[in-house]
Amino acid sequence: RIVAAVKSLTYLVFFFTTAAADATSHMKICVITEPCPATYISGLTARIQILLKHLVEESDNDVEIITAEVVHPNPPSEWHGVPFHYTACIPLPNYPLFTLAVDYSAKLWRVIWKMRPDLIHCTSPGVLVLPAILCARV
Repeated sequence: RIVAAVKSLTYLVFFFTTAAADATSHMKICVITEPCPATYISGLTARIQILLKHLVEESDNDVEIITAEVVHPNPPSEWHGVPFHYTACIPLPNYPLFTLAVDYSAKLWRVIWKMRPDLIHCTSPGVLVLPAILCARV
């Protein structure tokens, strides 16, 4: 079920949950975002870094991130213990440092299906929000 939706400039932030849980329960959380918070510097990636750091340091939740990256020659496989999964993406023609996910290989769907998260946090200016909605509904 969709818990909340917040619109900020061109970004849509969605929180989806697949199970009810209280604040003290252990949860599996999937964070879906682009651009990659480990290799790109912006206000959005700073917010995601703070979110990930809080989820890792202040709780015992299992957290995984799905993101897009083609610019960095050797993108990290984890950040502060949070594993990264990369989808297929394309750089913008006039701004090649920024990539948008196309996920034609359905990597997002496979990672979410394997993980079975209790909560999906999606922050994306592109199309990653669409498979996130579908995964939350299944």
